[in-house]
Amino acid sequence: MKIVNGILFDVEIENKASRLVFPSTMQKIDKMAYESLNLLTSTLESIEVEEGNEYFHSKNNCLIETATKTLVLGCKNSIIPDDGSVEIIGEYAFNGCMNAKRIEIPEGVKEIHNMAFAYTDFEEIVIPESIELIAENSFALNPQLKFITIKSKNAFINDMAFGTILELYDFYQEEAYPTNSDDLVIKAPKDSTAIAYAQRFGIKCEELV
Repeated sequence: MKIVNGILFDVEIENKASRLVFPSTMQKIDKMAYESLNLLTSTLESIEVEEGNEYFHSKNNCLIETATKTLVLGCKNSIIPDDGSVEIIGEYAFNGCMNAKRIEIPEGVKEIHNMAFAYTDFEEIVIPESIELIAENSFALNPQLKFITIKSKNAFINDMAFGTILELYDFYQEEAYPTNSDDLVIKAPKDSTAIAYAQRFGIKCEELV
């Protein structure tokens, strides 16, 4: 166990926290929380905030900025709250999250921001009817992703929502560069923006009944 900048870490092996406890005095954290804390989200199992924090709270292993209703950091054991406390999945919130095969985003969530679910091994993601925005690279670099259900009919989906990140190309040999699976299927309502997106970019699609 160690404390860094007032944040309690339970550590299994060096630099790989399994549990985070944020202090009641914390007022701000960088949007790339996992990088700010120098941790690997693939090993993170538990997220808590001490009682009395005016700016953040935790629920279901999610770190949430209370005023903006933004989920700042999640982990493989996170269940996104369905009580209205989360409207935004923030940038990099689940970036690098491993060993969680399926996640369902509840109704009430309106926006998914840049890189929110990048570098994960999710195989299935369900996005609610309430969603209005799916930002660039939200689901980039997820070769295991097989099914994504988008229940919204009119959500704005950035062209690069499921794309790769060209700036990172030099870090990979061409044949090993991770892209999304050719088997990816987008399920969405008939005549929805998601179906149009899939057809435009040659992604397999199915209409929701």
